[in-house]
Amino acid sequence: MPFVKGSPVWRMVESLEVFRIMPQKPHFQPLFKCKELEREGFAIGQMVKFAEVVERTSKLRGYSPFDVFYSCLEALADLKMHGFDVEVVVCRINDLLLNKERLAQLQNQAKEVDIQIAELTHERSNLEEDIEAIDKKIRELEAKRALAMSMKERKDSEIFDLQTRASAISAHISKACHDFASLSGAP
Repeated sequence: MPFVKGSPVWRMVESLEVFRIMPQKPHFQPLFKCKELEREGFAIGQMVKFAEVVERTSKLRGYSPFDVFYSCLEALADLKMHGFDVEVVVCRINDLLLNKERLAQLQNQAKEVDIQIAELTHERSNLEEDIEAIDKKIRELEAKRALAMSMKERKDSEIFDLQTRASAISAHISKACHDFASLSGAP
C-alpha cells in the first residue's frame, strides 16, 4: 500500500454494505505518483467512488441516459487500475446497456410502425372518401339512367300510339282512295 491507514474514516467507509457484499482489496498502486500526504485521502475517495458507482449501477433503469452508463464504466475502469474487483459490476452495466440498446431499437421500431399506421390510415381515409364520391356518382348515374329509361319507355309508348294512329290513318287513306276511285270510275 502506498500509504498507512490512519484516518478514522476508514472504519466508516469499510463498513458500508457494498464492501460486505463485494469485499475489495485494492492495491492503490497509482497513488505512488501522488504526494504522500494526499495518498490516503485519494484512497478514501476511491473507496467512496466505488460505493457510489455500485449504488448508481443498482439504480440504473431503462430510461436512464446512456451518459450515466458510460460514466459508470469509465469510473470502474479507473477503479480497476487501483486494484478494485469491478468485473461483476462491469458485466451488469454491459448487460443493462445491451438491454437499453435493444429497448431503444424496439422503441424506434414502434415509432416507425406508428408513423406507417398513421400514414396508411390517412391514405385509407382518402380512399374511403374517393369510394364515397364514386358511389355518389354511381347513384347519380343510376338515377339519371332510370330517368332516361323511363323517358325512353314513354317515347316508345308514344311512338307505338303514333304508329297505331298512322296505320289507322293509312287504312283510312286507302279506303278513301278506294272510295274515290270507285266513285270516279262509276258511270
